[in-house]
Formats: sequence, structure tokens, C-alpha cells
Amino acid sequence: MSVDNKAIVQRFENEFKNKANVAIVNELMAADFVHHAPMPVAGGREGLMQLGQMVFSLIDGIQVRVVQVFGEGDLVCTRVEAGGTLKASGEPIGWTENHIYRLRDGKIVEWWGEGAPPLG
Repeated sequence: MSVDNKAIVQRFENEFKNKANVAIVNELMAADFVHHAPMPVAGGREGLMQLGQMVFSLIDGIQVRVVQVFGEGDLVCTRVEAGGTLKASGEPIGWTENHIYRLRDGKIVEWWGEGAPPLG
């Protein structure tokens, strides 16, 4: 496993979540990207962008900190701590997430995620 895979995943975590940059999905995810999110969104890159836009529409100031990152072969795993403010109530919230990414040729081809913001 190359260090580059970890850097790609950490760049995704930072750009997508901390900067609300949904366009990064088209840059870092392969054309045949598959997400295994337990959410009612479309598949592939479009679905991941929809998921991000949905979360960003409900929570202000999302900040994610990668607490652990490790990998072997084509897999990279992260554990993150996240927080923000619910737009509807102004209440601060926090949560943790665990992710597994599979990469091929410098692109993320699959993503599994566990953990979600407490939205209500």
C-alpha cells in the first residue's frame, strides 16, 4: 500500500467534509466508483455528491478531524471525529465515523461508511 493512497483519502476527508467541496468527488473517485452508504441516494459519484449536499444543507460549520488512518494493500481506513451546528435549532452536535476506502490507480473506487450526524 502506498502512502499516496492515505494522502488521497485524507485529501478527500478534508476537501469534501471540511470545505463542503462536493466537486472533489469527480476528481478523486473513479468513474466506476461505488458507495455503500445506507442512505436513500443515487449510486456512484452522483449519489455521494447528493449525500454531501444533503448533510451540508442541514448542518453548518462541519469540521472533521481524522483521528486514525491506516491501510494495507488497496484499502485505507479512517476514524474521524466530526461536529457542527444544526441549522434548524442552532444546537451543536458531534459524532464519529468509520470509513473504508478501496483505491485503484490513485482513485477511490469503493467506499463504506459507518456513523452519521445525529439529525433529530
